[in-house]
Amino acid sequence: MKILRALVLPIVVLALAPGCDPKKSAETTTPPGSGPESDGSGGGGDSGSEADGGGGGDESGGDDSGGSSSDDGGVKECDAKIAEVPTALWADRVLVRMPTGVEMVERNEVFAQSSGEAQSTCDVMVSRAAMGYFQDDKGKKITQLRDETMIPLGFEGAPVTWSDENSNGRSFSGAYEVPQDDQGNPPVKGWFVFKESEGTLFWMIMETHPNAFPAIKKSFKAAGTSLLIVPAG
Repeated sequence: MKILRALVLPIVVLALAPGCDPKKSAETTTPPGSGPESDGSGGGGDSGSEADGGGGGDESGGDDSGGSSSDDGGVKECDAKIAEVPTALWADRVLVRMPTGVEMVERNEVFAQSSGEAQSTCDVMVSRAAMGYFQDDKGKKITQLRDETMIPLGFEGAPVTWSDENSNGRSFSGAYEVPQDDQGNPPVKGWFVFKESEGTLFWMIMETHPNAFPAIKKSFKAAGTSLLIVPAG
């Protein structure tokens, strides 16, 4: 089994990765309020906390024809729907079941990214998904490493708001939201996951428009829970 090379800082990891422009593709995301499956006028933000350690929803991937109306402007909260077959990355060291329609592609030995904007459950457009890993720095809090990881993803100096946060040791999951900026980058809301294995921190993000987040939140959480790190051997 191939042993992955770990890097010291998230900034170094992500500097090696091409195609990390901040939030630009999110402007074409379809909020549920304007889609054919919407049962309301749409609304921004999270539909409510689900303190489940980053799982949430139907981890096996349920039928998204169900779901319930959230408290956030009547936006439909769809059941989790993730791929039945996991994507294998980095010589099968990482296995993950992404939300339906989202395909991850290795860009280099420490970075993977979705092949492009993808339509997923409830017609939600996933504007970006990305994964990577680096050597854990036990001298830093997990939230500090989280914030450092966000900087080279295009959020340096941005007012990032966190919610629905869950941590267990060196593992972390939570929702983040960034408003539109004065350069015209559209607002985004996403799900962030850290999972530690043998001194290495693996991270994953999935993003959409804030209005669409309540509809796909369970799928994001289920994908994060599905993240499996195979021990190096």
